[in-house]
Amino acid sequence: MAIRTIDDSKLQDIAVAIQSKDGGGQMTVDEMPGRIDNIPTGGEVKTQKVNFYDFKGNLVHSYTAVEAAELTEMPEAPTIEGFTFQKWNWSLASIKTWITKHENDDCDLNVGGLYVTTDGHTRIYMHLREAKLASLEMPFCIHQMAGTVVIDWGDGSAPETIIAAGVYSHTWQINQYPADVVIDIDYTPSGSTKLVLGRAGGSTTYELFNDEPYYASCVETVELGNNIDYSATFKNCTHLREINLPDGVASIGDSAFYGCTNLALTVLPDGVASIGGSAFQNCTNLALTVLPDGITSIGGSAFRNCTNLALTVLPDGVTSIGYSAFYGCTNLALTVLPDGVTSIGGSAFQNCTNLALTVLPDGVTSIGAYAFYGCTSLYIIDLTAFTNPQVVPALSNATAFQGIPAQAQFWVANQGMYDAFTTATNWSTHASKFVIKGAN
Repeated sequence: MAIRTIDDSKLQDIAVAIQSKDGGGQMTVDEMPGRIDNIPTGGEVKTQKVNFYDFKGNLVHSYTAVEAAELTEMPEAPTIEGFTFQKWNWSLASIKTWITKHENDDCDLNVGGLYVTTDGHTRIYMHLREAKLASLEMPFCIHQMAGTVVIDWGDGSAPETIIAAGVYSHTWQINQYPADVVIDIDYTPSGSTKLVLGRAGGSTTYELFNDEPYYASCVETVELGNNIDYSATFKNCTHLREINLPDGVASIGDSAFYGCTNLALTVLPDGVASIGGSAFQNCTNLALTVLPDGITSIGGSAFRNCTNLALTVLPDGVTSIGYSAFYGCTNLALTVLPDGVTSIGGSAFQNCTNLALTVLPDGVTSIGAYAFYGCTSLYIIDLTAFTNPQVVPALSNATAFQGIPAQAQFWVANQGMYDAFTTATNWSTHASKFVIKGAN
């Protein structure tokens, strides 16, 4: 006997409700009674938590959503030797707002502590695994706005004082280091000097080591002081596992942490407004579960192939999701998009096999090619927020929804929207999957 799948829209409503209760995947009609029987009785069981971490990724406080909602002050920050606590990256008010907004979602909020070094110095710890010749140049770039910077290269030589104004690019010749040694490169900007790591000047931005893979791979830890302009890029620092991002970081630049496969960053500062293109591409160990509320744009390929990324929600302020932003994020578990999203770039969620997004906000005006291609858990695309037949989001190519389950459905609010979508360019390719929600 053939297995009967759920294709009636009313049954599908019930199926989605069951999934939200028991955490299971799609089901057949025959499986539904057993799944209902297995749902815990005695009221809804909430597992949502608010967790507090230090910047090293250590869990220091954990509350249930109910406990967190009753907090009257933020918990005490952990003390970390050599660092000064600035603040948590979420305020108490924003935490309570988040809890209220997501009270029906099965997701946790991770709050992180923001620190700077106690002495204000910035340090880069590098593990030199091979002996290098004294004459070999280390292609390291800095960009200095004004004043002086004292640099201790960690090789036993006297610290070097750099005096410059405006754009300044510096490449030094490294002294000979023995193999298998950890060096501490220390930067001490004076006064209001802002030091930028990884910018050669003008309109061109370079990674810290200018595509020199050996030196990039040697970086293991970065400690930032309070006189750094955070345009630094640590591209392809494959052994970088720890970095403190202090309060004041306004943006994460293009390719800032591209290829940092060992980076286990858990939180970002609350002041971050934008994440640049390829900023965390191929960061397969990235452990972010939420993004700061202030983020409004996510650049192209920003999280591409970051396979450990388990975001469940995006900030309310996000208006655009760039090309390939979450391409290949197989652990991504978004169920809704913020109401303010207007554009979804091509391949934005391609091959996100765990994506269970169900609702598209009515503000979306364009969806790029391959946007949801290969999203094999995408069984429902809820378009019921769209109520004006004259306003159907532009679907640049029918490939946007190719590779989703054969039994997937597009829900619309009424006959007028059904007619509008099923005759619209490229949407019409999926006409057989459209149903009027609630219709018999």
